[in-house]
Amino acid sequence: MKHCIYQAELYAEIRHLYHGDAIFFLDGIITSVNGQLTYFNKDMSSRRTYPVSSSWIDAIDEEGIIVYGNRYHQLGIVSLDENLNIISNYVIKTSDALMIDPTITRVGDTYYITETEIRGNVNNKYPNLPCGTYTVGFYRSDDLVNWEHVTDIMTVGRNIEDITMRFDDGRFLMFYEDEELDRAASTICVRSSLDYRGNAWGESIVLLESEVGQDQEPAAVERTDYGYRLFYSSDLEEPGRAYMGGRMYYADFDEDFRLLQRDVPILGDTETGILLNDVLLEEENSWYLINRNLDTSWDMAVDVTAAES
Repeated sequence: MKHCIYQAELYAEIRHLYHGDAIFFLDGIITSVNGQLTYFNKDMSSRRTYPVSSSWIDAIDEEGIIVYGNRYHQLGIVSLDENLNIISNYVIKTSDALMIDPTITRVGDTYYITETEIRGNVNNKYPNLPCGTYTVGFYRSDDLVNWEHVTDIMTVGRNIEDITMRFDDGRFLMFYEDEELDRAASTICVRSSLDYRGNAWGESIVLLESEVGQDQEPAAVERTDYGYRLFYSSDLEEPGRAYMGGRMYYADFDEDFRLLQRDVPILGDTETGILLNDVLLEEENSWYLINRNLDTSWDMAVDVTAAES
């Protein structure tokens, strides 16, 4: 297996942009700016703001479908046409608890959604307070309108965040961060469904332990010839500084999630202060969507691969 260190350079940035979740979408970026769904060109030369309240998002790129959660405890779906105009926007669930980090996946003619519902303290970072209860719900639909609750994948008294869902080899794979306290030591895990419809789920497998108390934030997972490549940010070199000490890395795993190599650096234009949001791998380039200096300037930046070595 080739050990590559990605060397990336800055492609575009916007300083002091208060934004939430951000992902590559169509030919640009979809995010939430001041709680409103917003689309940017990849070079950030223009933006388009939609009358949709959102904080956490995921999308099916090729279909123009975005699933969102917001501060009003709503889970909703927006569909855009080829000109980025809204075709439809509707709320599919309202809860008395906050719902974060939705994901959406299509398998055949069926759509699947997860949402993480939090009861009690949200994103708790204080050792003297109890953590809230996090429940990851799993739903399916054949028409994006009528949704069936399939099962609750997991319910735990810890922070469960940054979920990435894949369907691979006849099973769903849910990658996520697990932490006792926000911005403290965290592990990155995966949990697999036991059937192709997601009716039952196995136990979690820890992919990356926190070896020196580092906070690790998963961003994307790609299939490889030998298994899986996980992209993430971590304050490995400055434990305890969370996002402000964060840098970009990747780790490789075989088909059975045995660790092959970890903490391989991705050298970007900015070496620290990084929360990695998303990764887009193309034939010519790799793109990295970054929330930079989250505690101070809230910059959104895109790095692009310059070379591999």
